[in-house]
Amino acid sequence: MALLSLLAGPALAQNDTILRTNGDDIPGRVLSVSPLEISYVAGTDTVRVPSASVFLIRYANGTKEVIARLTTPPEDPAKLLEGLSDAQLAARGRADALVRYRGSNVVAGSAVTTFFCGPLLGLVSTSIIANSPVKARSFGTPAPALLPNASYAASYYQQANSTKRRQAWKGYGIGVGLQLLLIGVLIGTAGQ
Repeated sequence: MALLSLLAGPALAQNDTILRTNGDDIPGRVLSVSPLEISYVAGTDTVRVPSASVFLIRYANGTKEVIARLTTPPEDPAKLLEGLSDAQLAARGRADALVRYRGSNVVAGSAVTTFFCGPLLGLVSTSIIANSPVKARSFGTPAPALLPNASYAASYYQQANSTKRRQAWKGYGIGVGLQLLLIGVLIGTAGQ
């Protein structure tokens, strides 16, 4: 049981912070942000709050998102595209992917596989995880209406895949580190 808490500890320790308009700071993991509501996980519960009651979200990766601009939904999704060049849409796609796609399950999967299978088999499994493309259901884009736009979608997809690769190798490092720590503890206790 202690081993599982060690493996889950780093992933669970990274909480987002939701700053409500009444001044409350709420720790949790943000699942989705829409013009009408924000859903997040607090403990084991999934909570939904109106977007109008949230001022700012501070993500675990250090980025921040002011929500006040999202409180009124656009009448027409095409209005999201008005006046933006392909380069601007591509930049928005990259920025959205940096904030929204985390790959936290990738870290855990890679770390657990490496820890239990060893560094060599972990290397193989991490390579497979890192090089498999991100599934569309895992995107978490804040503006699904922009996904039909080729410039936005290509940039978002490319950045999400880059993040996934980075997270997979981070998990590999965690798995190897935990395995070395366990070996050190076992050698230390055997020598006593």
